[in-house]
Amino acid sequence: MRTQQDATLRNGKKVTPTQFKKAIAELEMSQGDAAKLFNVDIRTTNSYATGQRPIPRAVELYLTTVLKARKTDPDFASEVLNKAINGDIVTGK
Repeated sequence: MRTQQDATLRNGKKVTPTQFKKAIAELEMSQGDAAKLFNVDIRTTNSYATGQRPIPRAVELYLTTVLKARKTDPDFASEVLNKAINGDIVTGK
């Protein structure tokens, strides 16, 4: 089953703030976790969730990829997500 986020990205449209919040919730993350994951301040993730700031394409793709992976291998997806949040995966900095 495809999520609304999958369909949105497939159609080339931007993920909405509501979809961003739903994706974070579906992944059982707080906005603080999302801030750590995307290496931004929590005010930035809050601004994504309220629509005050556009959601970067990289954030959209990451969330969609993890949501898809979670459907096929939930344990692996959770492990990767937790490692990324905890800084155990190199993020390019």
